[in-house]
Amino acid sequence: MFVNRGRYGEGDSLRANVSGETYGLLRERAAELGLDMGELDRIRPWFLTIIFTTLVGARMGLDAKHGVDKFFLRRAREHGKELLCLESVEDQVNFLGDVPPEVQELTLLNALKSFDEIPGKLERINRAWERGDVAELEALLVESSDEYPEINESLIHARTANWQPRVEACLNSDRSHLVVVGAAHLVGERGILHTLKEKGYAVEQL
Repeated sequence: MFVNRGRYGEGDSLRANVSGETYGLLRERAAELGLDMGELDRIRPWFLTIIFTTLVGARMGLDAKHGVDKFFLRRAREHGKELLCLESVEDQVNFLGDVPPEVQELTLLNALKSFDEIPGKLERINRAWERGDVAELEALLVESSDEYPEINESLIHARTANWQPRVEACLNSDRSHLVVVGAAHLVGERGILHTLKEKGYAVEQL
């Protein structure tokens, strides 16, 4: 599903849809990593951003199959827990694919420009998460990208707002729920926790 939505159709290409600056920088990064530029030219900016971020993580020894979400998903299945989704895979694909082209390119350009800085930032994010340092996480995940408000709005805030009613429904039921989301959706004034506090819910960090 991701591959089908993330590739250009016949007769279209990345080069025809992004600026010379973005395409030139992509060519440089592709050469550094030994990637086939002909193949990359068929991929849309939002999908390329995911690919490059994944490559950086792999070089650091990070593997998505060991992610926190996968850990809790595995434990839930082992214990026969009911699983509820805040968004489906199709929702994610459509959301990313529907991001305006100019924002897609901006996201890719940001990733390409900061490529060498990503490992250090990921390491700082991991350490802050392990310490439960909310202020540091907010600075790294939200404030540091304020210069790209379109990215924050499209990839973080809009999705957080979509989830909010479902999270509140869990809180207002007579059952206990464990909600697992990415850290960027928790912190900041538009994060889930701050919004819940404003609505009068008691929020305690364990």
